[in-house]
Amino acid sequence: RRNPDDYVIKPQREGGGHNLYGAEVAAALGPPEEGGMTPQELSAYILMQRLRPRPQAAALLKKSDDAGFVPARGVHNVQATAALHEIGVFGLYLGAGGAAPPLLNTAGGFILRSKPVGVDEGGVAAGYACLSSPFVVGDDGAVAGCMAEIDAAEGECEAARQRLQRRD
Repeated sequence: RRNPDDYVIKPQREGGGHNLYGAEVAAALGPPEEGGMTPQELSAYILMQRLRPRPQAAALLKKSDDAGFVPARGVHNVQATAALHEIGVFGLYLGAGGAAPPLLNTAGGFILRSKPVGVDEGGVAAGYACLSSPFVVGDDGAVAGCMAEIDAAEGECEAARQRLQRRD
């Protein structure tokens, strides 16, 4: 509760939204009798340290109306702005239970979201952010994509599927 601006409390659900920031974090972690969440309520959330990425120039394409960066039907807007980029990695886990080793435990893909500076939420489906495509520029200036990592994850998934079929 000492540095609530350094943390975010996120609900364990898909779609973005309903995150707690700043003073809301301090209040949620306070005693329940003072308005804080109970341990049972907190178990539905994840406490995460806030990352502070460096803003970069970006062109974001979203559905928009004339008033700004708000979703609307059929109208598109390209917004040139300072943006933050967040990458999420999807984990794949397949286990048989008990003490048996996992059949699969690997990274299975990623999502890269971009959003204007000042937007705390990050959900693409909720309209806060846009999908982006990552690329890496090496020290020599060469650009490398992420297809090798995706191909490797797909190969691991196929191998796990075959191991599971052999158990049946």
